Amino acid sequence: MLAFMKEQKMTAQIYKTDCLPEKEQKKELFIRHLGEILKEKRTEAVLTAMDIHNFKLVNEIWGMRNGSRLLSIIVDQSLKVLGRGESISRFFKDRFYLLMLGPVNAIKERLESMRQQIEAEFVRCIGYPYSLVVSLGLCEYNEDMESGDDWLIRANYALESAERPVGDGFAVYDNAMRKNLQEVRKIEKRMQFGIENNEFRIYLQPQFELATGRLSGAEALVRWINPEAGPISCPDQFIPLFEKNGFIRKLDFYMMEQACRVLSVWKKQALEPVPIAVNISRRHIGEPGLADRLLEICKVNSVPPEYIEIELTETFELSENETLMKALSALKKAGFSLALDDFGKENTSISLLREACFDVIKFDRSFLAGCIEDERARNLLDSMLKMVKNLGIKTHVEGIECREEEALLKKYQCDRVQGFYYAKPMPADMLTNYLPKT
Repeated sequence: MLAFMKEQKMTAQIYKTDCLPEKEQKKELFIRHLGEILKEKRTEAVLTAMDIHNFKLVNEIWGMRNGSRLLSIIVDQSLKVLGRGESISRFFKDRFYLLMLGPVNAIKERLESMRQQIEAEFVRCIGYPYSLVVSLGLCEYNEDMESGDDWLIRANYALESAERPVGDGFAVYDNAMRKNLQEVRKIEKRMQFGIENNEFRIYLQPQFELATGRLSGAEALVRWINPEAGPISCPDQFIPLFEKNGFIRKLDFYMMEQACRVLSVWKKQALEPVPIAVNISRRHIGEPGLADRLLEICKVNSVPPEYIEIELTETFELSENETLMKALSALKKAGFSLALDDFGKENTSISLLREACFDVIKFDRSFLAGCIEDERARNLLDSMLKMVKNLGIKTHVEGIECREEEALLKKYQCDRVQGFYYAKPMPADMLTNYLPKT
């Protein structure tokens, strides 16, 4: 790769950032170049964030050597479409950035040609047909951008949109994305204040034994509410953001503390407690000492761990990750029960049910969709429930909305249910109405 050279002495600039001793310096050079473009107010300038979808799979299938060749092909083909005053940088892994000059539509044509050549060259390299998915997020110059970092953030945001399953792999930063990014920044600025000032509230949705109708537990759900302004943001917005920026770790421990406090209050009120299900993010489920940390929260609040059910979403690749499997074993050993949440919503490995020590499998509502009218859907649900029960695991179906669905699940001998048909999520103190006195 070439070292940094002044624009007039080169055709295209390359900033190689994967050499660790020089990584920050090279990154700063590229960002400085972006800043210079902003100062010059080059209105026809476009920053593109480029990513190879599932690059890890390329390495696993074709080997690390061919993975490295692919990265070289990307650089070579990028240089063929870059001209004077344009540049390319790789900050990490398979994430590239290209600064290009000209109208955005013309640049899209150049990038599409480059994308086709990258795939063609890689196929020639490995000698087999292979479909590469190269996603591109474009952001045009805008006078309201304050720095090169700001430009990078917007290009990355466009790339996230380009990586969605629908579309052609291109996305150009627009007003809708700008509005969403402003909302993201507003949330991130307030999230620490929110947790320090108890703006995150625990809501509980009751869970019932289907055969008896008895309250069997409750799921802890988070709501972000300011006492004066009302709801700050809905979980569908802030949870994915917190997963991405790492704040979910603080929120998970916060919700664990809130659940234990609720259980402690019930005990003081001489109410018969039921277990509370608390979600733990995949972002930190495998971190060392997690079980001990959760157990300590229980001890501080004088709550036996058997009153906490740890929920994990099925997006975990647990059967392929020894660290995570050990984490589950540690949680189980500490006395917590384990539930696999949203079963059926994503692609679940059946071997996961055999290898992991789950006590409960929570079926997503999608399994119920169409069951009333469609015999095949009913047969599938019946078969899946039987399979899980035959493994000695309790079955739990979420999202029950009507009497017909309840009757169907009774017929299939489902163990537990929850949904709006029974009760909506409610403030924790309202659930006391469901609890008998000890």
